[in-house]
Amino acid sequence: MYKRLLKTLMDDFAPMLQDVSQMISEMYHSTPHASLLDLVRQLILMFHSHPTFLPLVKRLMSSICVKTLDLFQTGIQTHTDVVEGFMTLLAQVLKKTKHLMAEGSVNVPGLFHAGVISLSVPEHHTVKAACSFLVEFLSIGSENMAVQQIIDLHGHLLIDRILRAVSGESPRGVMDSMADVLLAMNKYHFDHLVKWLNEAVSKEGYPTLRVSKTDKEQFVRAVLRERMNKRKIRETVKEFTLLCRGLLGTEYAAQVAAVI
Repeated sequence: MYKRLLKTLMDDFAPMLQDVSQMISEMYHSTPHASLLDLVRQLILMFHSHPTFLPLVKRLMSSICVKTLDLFQTGIQTHTDVVEGFMTLLAQVLKKTKHLMAEGSVNVPGLFHAGVISLSVPEHHTVKAACSFLVEFLSIGSENMAVQQIIDLHGHLLIDRILRAVSGESPRGVMDSMADVLLAMNKYHFDHLVKWLNEAVSKEGYPTLRVSKTDKEQFVRAVLRERMNKRKIRETVKEFTLLCRGLLGTEYAAQVAAVI
């Protein structure tokens, strides 16, 4: 009902904003639900540019983040729909209103780590939403010192998670999204990516015993060559994940590729 009201009334929804925001916050802290996050997203995107309502929007965003990050402490296995909604919310907020991340109203390091953790769940839609958030997060590093510091200190954890996913720990259906994160890393944080990928190549048996050091070096060179071409880096990741899984050149892989 409130989503329909907001779409119908637009700015005229403003007199109800404070009461509805308080209600959402209390409901979400009691029982987190993805539908509430969808309404939060619409409210923030509608009113973030109104100076009068900005403090209220920031409090709502902070409240939602605090409760959701608590879920990551207790385990997200039974809340992947909420995590998907939360990652979608974060991606949209970063894309449309970056200042909410820059003004200290949210736990930015916690959000980054939540994004990395979300990459390990089996649900495709949740992983893809997390990748969308991480792409937006990486894109603002050059203009947000807090974000840049997090990437400097903890970005290697993201690269490790992606390499493990590509090596076989995640479904093949999310490889395009993983490739998009690598492309964003390559575009906005190239020096870090060079360092972390080369460090990974030097580890024997990592990320899987099925690939040789030469295989890994070729993969790294192919990734680092592509700073703009999404199609090519996706192809590179798909080929490497088949190699890691022992499927490259098999009839099964060809059949699956034909279906996709």
